[in-house]
Amino acid sequence: MEKTDGKKQLGIYLHIPFCKRKCLYCDFLSAPAGEETIEAYVEALCRQIGKEAKGFVDHKVRTVFVGGGTPSLLTPGQMERLLSAVRSGYDFDDGAEVTAECNPGTLDGEKLAGYRRAGINRLSIGLQSAHDGELESLGRIHDYRTFLRNYDQARKWANRNPHGVVNFYTYTPDPALRVLKFDGMSDEWLDFIGRCRTGFVHDYDIVEGPMADDTIWNYVNDFLAGNISRQAFWELARFKHPTHQI
Repeated sequence: MEKTDGKKQLGIYLHIPFCKRKCLYCDFLSAPAGEETIEAYVEALCRQIGKEAKGFVDHKVRTVFVGGGTPSLLTPGQMERLLSAVRSGYDFDDGAEVTAECNPGTLDGEKLAGYRRAGINRLSIGLQSAHDGELESLGRIHDYRTFLRNYDQARKWANRNPHGVVNFYTYTPDPALRVLKFDGMSDEWLDFIGRCRTGFVHDYDIVEGPMADDTIWNYVNDFLAGNISRQAFWELARFKHPTHQI
């Protein structure tokens, strides 16, 4: 571990286990919660930060990452209190990188300005797809246009902040890869899952398909075990999600 001013460098992660809606692919500890629950958690986390700081008097904080969940559900005042607790309890480097993970659909210019005043100088904004149908199938709360609007707000935020950073990553699909894509739940999708469950080894590099929650997978397992018919599976699956496929 490197040292700064004779002290060990320290990175702090603050977890915000709340989200507006749980995405179907998410395995992180997070769940929707009301304002009172979020406020109580922030208060408890501030107290915990103070207690933990006593064991790190020989450390200097160089990075803080506020992750989740969806930290951008926090009000600027709540973010300010958390970072103030860190600064009060720890030896805090003036040039520390302080990141907030943000979810499209939970940001606006006023909130970003408040986060800047609270001490946030780096944003991490995730986009899983540029296609609205795929975003809906993943359980995301936003469409692509909302992402673009929030990204533009974040870019302006970074330009006004002398130390502001917005990371932007892109990827280019490899046309040589063999890709099998299912646009939604279908008989072909169901049969492919069944074949794979029996040991079938396919030669595709990537298989893309609809996300399904635990209830749908229970129906899949019942169908593959012969406990329900194909017709019963579709009746149950479509009742669970009557307006769109997942």
